[in-house]
Amino acid sequence: MSGLPDELWLKIMEAGIRGGALAYRDLCCLSIACRRLRRLSEDDGLWSALLVLDFPPDDRACSSASALSSSSSSQSTRLSSKAVYKTRFERQRARKQAAWRLAVLREESQVAEHARKIEDLRSLIDREQEKLKAASTELRDLERVRRASVAMNIWQPEVVRSSQRQLVEQSIVPVESRVSALEMELKLCKQQITVYSKAYSNHKRKLDERKEAVASLKYHPIDSHESHTRSNNRTKRQRKMFRLSLPFRSIARMVQKLEELGNAFQRVKTSGIVIHLAPKGRIKNSFISAAVPMVCTLYAKPDKVI
Repeated sequence: MSGLPDELWLKIMEAGIRGGALAYRDLCCLSIACRRLRRLSEDDGLWSALLVLDFPPDDRACSSASALSSSSSSQSTRLSSKAVYKTRFERQRARKQAAWRLAVLREESQVAEHARKIEDLRSLIDREQEKLKAASTELRDLERVRRASVAMNIWQPEVVRSSQRQLVEQSIVPVESRVSALEMELKLCKQQITVYSKAYSNHKRKLDERKEAVASLKYHPIDSHESHTRSNNRTKRQRKMFRLSLPFRSIARMVQKLEELGNAFQRVKTSGIVIHLAPKGRIKNSFISAAVPMVCTLYAKPDKVI
């Protein structure tokens, strides 16, 4: 790089900008590489070329620029192209962030709306099911009354006849007309449940789609990776703390069982022993092996930390 003059490097960088090989990110990266590249990347011509390429002037900009006063135009000429680029870039970023927030709010409002409709449909389905259940119960009672009225036409013992007569007398409305009305009500309830169930499934599908859209809008690879890494580290830390605290909570039980086993553990010293809990089996260390009459197994390994 030292073999070429600055003017040639500026022409090369300008050609790279006009050809699309260099962008504002590349100039920012070059500016932190060394002092010479920092001086070259601050050139006003490079940022002027980037300003024309990234923020091309349109008709509204030209008309508004022609309407500016002479004082404001002279003040803008004193600003460097990099400062103008930075200002326009920040405005564009603010507009993009506002559009992103608007899109997120729109999707979240759709999620809330579909959730509300789902709750309403669920309550309607429950109400229709209750009506269906009540109509079915009443229809069974009327069927029993109709069978009792038919059975009264034949000879039966007086006890059975009196119970059937009492059942028929309790019915106020005509049985046949009420049965037909209940059958129509059952059909209507089933039809309404079918319609509400289809609408419920449709809104449920739309709710899932809107939730996926919100998750897609809010997704950021760096933030997601950092949160996933933090959750994994927290889980590992909690698991390690559990493994470290579990043996010390069981040391009293270990000492008690060692005392119960007697001579087989005379050479065992409980100081410096770390306890491992495991389901069923035997208790072992470097010089003993004996069965432990416990629900869990205690593995004693002297002078070793989990």
